[in-house]
Amino acid sequence: MNPQDVKACAARAAAAGNKGDWAGAIADYTKVIELNPHDANAHAFRGIAKANQGNWDGAVTDYLKALTLNPDLAIAANRLENYKSNLAGAMVDNNRTVELTPKLAIAYYERGNGKADKGDWAGAIADYDRAIELNPKNAAAYNARSSAKGKKGDLAGAVADLKRGLELDPKK
Repeated sequence: MNPQDVKACAARAAAAGNKGDWAGAIADYTKVIELNPHDANAHAFRGIAKANQGNWDGAVTDYLKALTLNPDLAIAANRLENYKSNLAGAMVDNNRTVELTPKLAIAYYERGNGKADKGDWAGAIADYDRAIELNPKNAAAYNARSSAKGKKGDLAGAVADLKRGLELDPKK
């Protein structure tokens, strides 16, 4: 890959994020931002990756930068609102993001995590299903769905998803 190719860096960053490789996504989005500091999407998605690592301050900084560059960027606005309404941690209630980006696997994965945090196992499973449908190689979604299925009592489904998640990413 040409390290100066913004589109290639952005695609690799998105792929890393969809796999749950937050460090890889941050590194690649940082490269995109170095090459094009006015890329609001890169700032927003780097913020998402930082939030998934628990770096809330870094995430908010990126969301604010994204909104400075593009005040209509819904994903950044939604994430910022989630942060303000839930300072303790998890980014929840991503309905608006899913509405605005219905083909983005990570949006469903994130919303599924929010539903799981609330104990809505059926809702979480539905969102993980959609995330996997959009990106069948998303090990993190299989692992999260495994947990939700286990909580719901579907042990066979939980084991199958856990096995698939491990096949896709043995480190997880």
